[in-house]
Amino acid sequence: MICLLLLLPFLLFLLVEISGRLVVEGMGWDRYYVNQPYLHEVLSFDPNVVQGVSGPSRFITNSQGLRSRELADDDDYRILAIGSSTTYSGSLDQDEAWTSLLGSRLTTSSGMKVWVGNAGKQGLTSRAMVIYADRLMPQVGGLNAIILMSGGTDQSFCMGAGGDPFLMRGGIDWDGLEYMVFHSSPGLFKPLRFRNLASAFFLMALKGRFVGNTIFINDSITKARRHYAGSVKVDDEPDMSSCLLRYRDNLNKIIDISRARSVRVVLVTQAHMYDPGLSGKDKQVMVSCGIKPTPPESRCYSFGVFNRTMAAFNKATLDVCRERGVECIDLEGVVPQTPRYFIDGGHPTEEGERLIAAHLSDYFLGHEPFG
Repeated sequence: MICLLLLLPFLLFLLVEISGRLVVEGMGWDRYYVNQPYLHEVLSFDPNVVQGVSGPSRFITNSQGLRSRELADDDDYRILAIGSSTTYSGSLDQDEAWTSLLGSRLTTSSGMKVWVGNAGKQGLTSRAMVIYADRLMPQVGGLNAIILMSGGTDQSFCMGAGGDPFLMRGGIDWDGLEYMVFHSSPGLFKPLRFRNLASAFFLMALKGRFVGNTIFINDSITKARRHYAGSVKVDDEPDMSSCLLRYRDNLNKIIDISRARSVRVVLVTQAHMYDPGLSGKDKQVMVSCGIKPTPPESRCYSFGVFNRTMAAFNKATLDVCRERGVECIDLEGVVPQTPRYFIDGGHPTEEGERLIAAHLSDYFLGHEPFG
């Protein structure tokens, strides 16, 4: 009897652990999710703040947490788009995002059924994109290609940190980083399911509070624009060499991961609206600052700095493409640098997304297996 009482805590522990694992696996929590699966949000932005977006914007995810339709058995070609907010396209309606437009254009023009999965995530640096490529590609059966649109967030983080932001450093515990870059992942529940179950629910609920909060977004954009407009402009950029080396290294890792799985990889540079020659009125849409607030004087980097640093990251992308012999699509100059095509310095409007989708689809249609 005494032995049984001594064993009871252990048996209870074992029962809870086994039950936890069954629940986790049964609910699909043994997978990596970019967003909450089966999410359906409708966002309404103030047109005076978020220009170039018509009407409410639907944000819908499939069973894999991707902003895309479900995979189908009769898909002829499958593309996974990995990137940050310029792939995520969070301000735009589901059907207006360039990933959705690309899938529709390729399907209509080629006669093939093309699936384009949107694995974009706000604030994703190239370091996190390496993890996305490594974890997500095996989950998409029959994946033919990935599109990697990168550089913008690396630029922003690097400028803000003055050189080497956390997510671009080497020697990071990748399993630990999963907590930051995925909505949920197997890492949230291992090694002991019951121990992390409550914390996982808390993290998911916390992330969910910010989805669809358009009042907060509208207010934040307005404040950011006022801050930039009233700031002293700094025209000397920080040393970006360390960040650019890390960025190139991350792109090479993604290429290696893709080639190991025989998946076609297409790198895409960032379109932007950082032309220093823009009128004062056009510059009023700018929301990025690049310098941490240092009261009492408010300082932000000039359009010239943003333009030069973005050009440096785009050049790094093109250089890696040339060195590794991979396909590259340069969006520099494809989207006119005016508020008609950009919500702010780096995020396209509906018209801007259409130009990007058209340019990408023309490229794909001119190459195998479409051309």
